[in-house]
Parts: sequence; C-alpha cells; structure tokens
Amino acid sequence: MDNNSVLANKLVGKIPEDWSYINFKDVYGKPIRDFGSFSTTKLITFLSDGVPFLKSEMINEGSIDWTNTYYISEEVHKLLNKSYVEKDTILFSKIGSALGKAVVYTGEKGICNSNAAIAKIILNEQIADKYYYTYILNNSLAKKAVSKVNC
Repeated sequence: MDNNSVLANKLVGKIPEDWSYINFKDVYGKPIRDFGSFSTTKLITFLSDGVPFLKSEMINEGSIDWTNTYYISEEVHKLLNKSYVEKDTILFSKIGSALGKAVVYTGEKGICNSNAAIAKIILNEQIADKYYYTYILNNSLAKKAVSKVNC
C-alpha cells in the first residue's frame, strides 16, 4: 500500500484494495475556472435576449433556477471567454445565499456565461463521475468546510 492510500485510509476509513487513491486535483479535465478578470465586469450590461448569464443565486443543489435569466450580448460573451459555461460542467457557488451549492450544467441553454461567484469544474470523465462529485460537493460536510473558508 502506498503512502497516499495509507493517508486516505486514515482520513476516510478502510478503502477496498481494488480501489486506488488519487489527489482531487488529478480528476480535473481542465483547471477550475471562475470569472477570469474582474476588470471586465464593467462590460456587462444585461439584456432581454442573448447569451444566458448565470449568477450564483440561480444555483441550487442539483438544479438551475432559470426563472429570472439574465442575458449578455454575443460580443461581451466573447470577451468573457474565461467564464464560459459548457455542457457537463459542474457549477459550484462560492459566495452569497447559494454558497456551497453544486449542479451539473446539462447544456439545455447552450454555451452560457457566468459571474465570478460560480466556479466551473470540468472533470476528466475517464477518472471521475461529475454527478458523484456534485453529490459530494452538496454534502453537509463539504458545505461546512466551504463556509469555514468563506468566513
């Protein structure tokens, strides 16, 4: 048993021998992203139509509330390329009333954009299941840990 497996057994309990332990950072398909640059927020003007723009308060555990959807222009969307939201991305709310809530974006509105309060997590699906990790992020222990970091 390697050192990582020994540590994992101490932290979470007995892990079956046919399982392997990997660091969380190793399951990412791409680095976790948020808004990119706060200096570009002055570019945002909300419109009645265009590219959907997600705010943290729209994130629920396992769903997105599209009731009050915000939109930005295609031009602004292209400038905010570090905050694209694509199908199969885990959206994790980092601040506000939705703190610690996670959902898998299923692509129902096409490519969207989002504010800095939402982390975009893309996993390597050969290693990790996005729905399982979303379940873990929505767990009460994860919420407690996130709230301590955001104090």
